[in-house]
Amino acid sequence: VVDRLVASGVFAEHERPNQCLLNAYAPGEGIDPHGDGPLYEATAAVISLGSPALLQFLEPPPPASEQGHLEDRWSWPVVGSVLLRPASLVVFS
Repeated sequence: VVDRLVASGVFAEHERPNQCLLNAYAPGEGIDPHGDGPLYEATAAVISLGSPALLQFLEPPPPASEQGHLEDRWSWPVVGSVLLRPASLVVFS
């Protein structure tokens, strides 16, 4: 997969990913809203394999000192959504 992403120009050879995270979710499950920390690179590639997936991008939360409780994160405004059909790829930075 990484070789194909580099060959297609998603990542430059000198930015070749050195890790891959694979998650499996049951229907209706997913990952909670979060922000990737400083250990992650600026570009991410998400591949949907067996079923559709909806990625929702939320307005960034206020600074940690004003954040309140993380359980409120589902109330943060959605600023965009992307539907990934099975066997599709989305790249964002």
